Amino acid sequence: MVLARSRGVDLATGTGLTGPLTGCTEIIDVSNIVTVRKKTAIEFFASATRNLLEAGASAGTRHVITLSIVGIDDVGLGYYLGKRTQEEAVRLGPLPWSILRATQFHEFAEPLLDGARGPFVVVPHLLCQPVAVAEVARAGRPGGPAAGRSPATAGRTRTTPADRHGPPSGESATVPRDRGAAAHTGRGRRGDDRRRSAPPGRVRPWRTNLHRVPARGRTGGRCDIHPKAHERNPMNNLAIRLTLAIPFLEEVLVGCWNQFAPHSFYDNFPTVNLNPPFSHHFAHDFGGATMGIALVLGIAMVTPRTHYVVPAALAFSTWAVPHFFYHLLNTFPPTLALTITLHTANAVVAVLGLTAVGMAVLRDRRATSSAM
Repeated sequence: MVLARSRGVDLATGTGLTGPLTGCTEIIDVSNIVTVRKKTAIEFFASATRNLLEAGASAGTRHVITLSIVGIDDVGLGYYLGKRTQEEAVRLGPLPWSILRATQFHEFAEPLLDGARGPFVVVPHLLCQPVAVAEVARAGRPGGPAAGRSPATAGRTRTTPADRHGPPSGESATVPRDRGAAAHTGRGRRGDDRRRSAPPGRVRPWRTNLHRVPARGRTGGRCDIHPKAHERNPMNNLAIRLTLAIPFLEEVLVGCWNQFAPHSFYDNFPTVNLNPPFSHHFAHDFGGATMGIALVLGIAMVTPRTHYVVPAALAFSTWAVPHFFYHLLNTFPPTLALTITLHTANAVVAVLGLTAVGMAVLRDRRATSSAM
């Protein structure tokens, strides 16, 4: 019997636990929460474990096997503190228990990359011995006696998450305090539970492509900055850059022309003088706003990350789409050829902004799907 919220069971509140555990002789607890916050992790594991054990004792369960992590005693991560709380609740609980500690799974590196926002992610030089999920499942197979804290389960090869994802971007960073030291010295490997202190020294502020982080305390371990998978494909970025190029050039031309030569723009740009009167104030303001849109389009074109492309292209489309419909319904150039040319150009420009948004979103979805 699998206990899950999709089946009406909520470990955090204890809802729906009584019925499914009736007749259950053993519980394998692999409950989890995705968080790095200390309070959230401790509260979840404390309540979920307590509710599960109490329900198991009431149902006559004779043994609980709890999955945990190698090295959690030495690292003060919020999630690890939650796992330590879970282990303590199991040891003090009403059921005979076994705690199986395992190293990181082979699949650990993928969510580390794909869960980060933006094109780069900090990948630690985390010395570990990844293990297959199937091997951990065999080690925690039910049917045996309560073993207390079982021998740790680990893979045979020591490696780092960065080894799976090619060379870094050239940027590096220092992880402060005991977390970096744990990664650098390999705590989190089987049979290495002794406490180690980080080497002394000051950590200077470091700069990556994304952040400036003022680290304090003692030096720990080093991290590389790796590009995310979908940003490694130059064709994706080239297509987005080309799509943004025309709106960018148009906004630069119109903005600068209005800002620095408003009378000339009014007299010479097609259809503008069809809607008099001329306003010097309005022309300057329009030119400045247009140059602002050109600026964000230029940033997105140079650095086509999704969180730049989407707002820049949407800002442009907020102007371009209503502009197209206004010209279509309210301006009538003197010749049919000029009418067709202007309406076609306005339509193309209006579509380009929305196209850039779609391309950026599709790129991310494809990258996520290929990583699964």
